[in-house]
Amino acid sequence: GEVAVLEMSGVTLEQVAWKVRPIALLRGRLQATWSTRFGEGHVTGAASISPSGDLHLYRSTGQIAASDLQRFFSLPVGPQGRISLDLEQIELQLAPLYVHSARGEVHWQGAGLVTPYAVNWGDLVARLGAHEGALRLELGDQGGPLRLQGQAAVLPQGVLQLDLAAAAAPGADEALRAGLAMLGRPDAQGWVRLRF
Repeated sequence: GEVAVLEMSGVTLEQVAWKVRPIALLRGRLQATWSTRFGEGHVTGAASISPSGDLHLYRSTGQIAASDLQRFFSLPVGPQGRISLDLEQIELQLAPLYVHSARGEVHWQGAGLVTPYAVNWGDLVARLGAHEGALRLELGDQGGPLRLQGQAAVLPQGVLQLDLAAAAAPGADEALRAGLAMLGRPDAQGWVRLRF
């Protein structure tokens, strides 16, 4: 089936299409492949739901403009660049939220913010995993003005934990250095630590 426009929790998806695999019902799962347009981007993948309500997403790929994320969040600054999703699989329980397993990567190419002028961060990556019900993200840079290393986690209670270190690379724009200094005092090697 397909619909031209689908609105969920204030987010508009366009050209949503799906194909149900009836054979999966013999194994007690509702399974389908799907695709959608989101702003200027697209996402495709496969999903199944078990009788217990566990959701399993797999082989999900796509690209969206980072600026389209403002549809989800009310941000005082505008993200820039493109976000690529390569999700091998994620299996989770929805209520209450509990991530059983996750594998994949999210790449943010040309990452940065417009605050009112653009601050370039370079290319960033998040590698997905799961531990004790939490979605874990291993964060890093791929060379560029912003050096980044650390972890983030979305806990089963919906709480975000963050433990990362960021530094400006040699030759980075002064606006990036000033922005990092606003987040905290750099250590002797120039790294600013953020934990919450």
